[in-house]
This record gives sequence, structure tokens and C-alpha cells, in this order.
Amino acid sequence: MKKTRTKTHTRFMAVAAVFLLAFTAYFSSCKTDDLSVYNPILTAEDEKDLGDELFRTVINNPSQFDILPPEQYPEVYDYLNLAWWMVKNTTNIRDNFNWDVFVVHNDNVLQAYTFPGGKFGISTGLLKQLGKENQLLSIMAHEAYYNDRINQNAVDALSPVMDKLKLMVSANDGVGTKVFKDVINGISDKNMDMVGYCMNLSYEPRTVFTADDYAMNMILCPYTYSPMGLKEIILMAEQENITGFEWLNNRPPSVAIDDNSNYSLALRKAHLQSLEAVLLSSSECSNSEESLDSDTYLEMMEKLP
Repeated sequence: MKKTRTKTHTRFMAVAAVFLLAFTAYFSSCKTDDLSVYNPILTAEDEKDLGDELFRTVINNPSQFDILPPEQYPEVYDYLNLAWWMVKNTTNIRDNFNWDVFVVHNDNVLQAYTFPGGKFGISTGLLKQLGKENQLLSIMAHEAYYNDRINQNAVDALSPVMDKLKLMVSANDGVGTKVFKDVINGISDKNMDMVGYCMNLSYEPRTVFTADDYAMNMILCPYTYSPMGLKEIILMAEQENITGFEWLNNRPPSVAIDDNSNYSLALRKAHLQSLEAVLLSSSECSNSEESLDSDTYLEMMEKLP
């Protein structure tokens, strides 16, 4: 009798163990499936589609975003699209995205930014503050870095702007990457939030300095512009004591003209000066002291409202 009870107990324990393993495996697979649905991997194609959707959000909401209509300002857009084409043509992802430019009519804001997927926005205030073509191209090239992908062969290697946007959405909204898929598919109400995040993203000093290096090399070769447009912009901001320079303040996050900040403009300027010495001494490209076509830039400025 005791042997029979022992065998029965053993058989019961074996069946229970098998059931427990099966249940655990099923639960784990469900949990994994739930996580993959909540946090799907985003690809470069998703970046392009997201950028297209956010760009449409801006263009289709004139009450929220005062965008200069291209049909009313063709000379402005012809000029800026050509400049953006020159920049994007030197990137690693020139054919991956739909590259577009839009101009925000706001003379009180000195701002430029990129959306995922090759979209570049700039305010009329910043366009009017700049005076030379190499300065504009320097900002565009710097922003193009945030769109470029370090490893374009890896499906989960995203651009810096996409990585930063993911962090921003997670911190503010507490949602997974599924929200990006929902925006792409037109089933989310987060479009406006994401547009706002993109317009106000800031980047850490290491990222900013890398983008500066990227920009200086880009406009010097093959276009032979003076590569120091970024330093010229910082010097101009310092000389005119422009504390409300949004683009400079967000790259890296600091208070402009505040030398007491951990990452002040003085530190960024020193980094640019060190790059200048190395770049001009080692580059095989020829260099012009002034930008090649500042007159054309000034002609474009005269077309702004």
C-alpha cells in the first residue's frame, strides 16, 4: 500500500511539474509577445514614415504653425531647398529619407531643428539673424548629423534625433515605441506632442561637438565654404549679447553667453577653434575665406515677410 501511494505521489508530482513548465512557458511567451507589441523595433523606414507624418501635421495645421507657404515665397524655398540638397547629398542616408524644408514665420525666435526622416525647419528670425551662406549651411549640416545613422545596415540603429525623441516620449508620456507606429498609421493623437518635442529637443555636449565636427567637414569638402560658420554665429551672439538664441541654447543645453554654465558657449567655441586648426591644416580641400555666395543669401532674405 505504501509503495502504491509513493508511486501515485511521484506520478502526480511529475504531471504537476510538466504542467507548471508548460504554464510558465506559455506565460513567458505571452509576456514577450505583449512587450514586443508594446515596444516594437523601429527601423529607418519607420523614421522616414514618421517624419512624413509629422511634416504633414505641421503643414496641415496653419492655426498652430505659421508656416510660410512655398507657393507665396518660391524664391525663399528654392534657395533653402538647394542648400538642404547640398547638405543631404553628402550624408550616408541621402536616399533613405524624403528631405523637406519648412520655414516658420516667427521673427522673435532664433531656432532650427530636424524631424526624423530628413525634415528641416527654421524660423524667419534665425534666417534674418544670419548674414552669410556658410552660416546657414553650417547649421543645416549640424542638424543633418542628427538625421544620419551610424550603422545603416542595422535595422535597429536609429538616428540621434529618433533616439532622442524616443527618450522624450518615454519620459513625458510613459509609453512604448508602439506610439510611433500608431502615429505613422494615423491612429494616435500624439502628433502635435511629437512635433513640439522635435522643435525643442536639446542634445548633450558630446553629441553637439560631434555634430559640429561633422558639419565643418561637410561644408569644407567638397563645397569649399569657410567651415567656421558655427564659430561666427557664436561670436555674433556674444557680441550682440543675444541670450534668447534658442538654437544655441539647446545645443548643448545651456544659457547663452553664460560662462558659468558647465557647458557654456565658451566651451563650444573653444572646441570649434581646436577643430579649425586641425581641419584646415590636414584637409585636402581648398578653402575660401568667405562663403561663396553671400549676395544670394541676402537676396533671399529680402524675400522674407
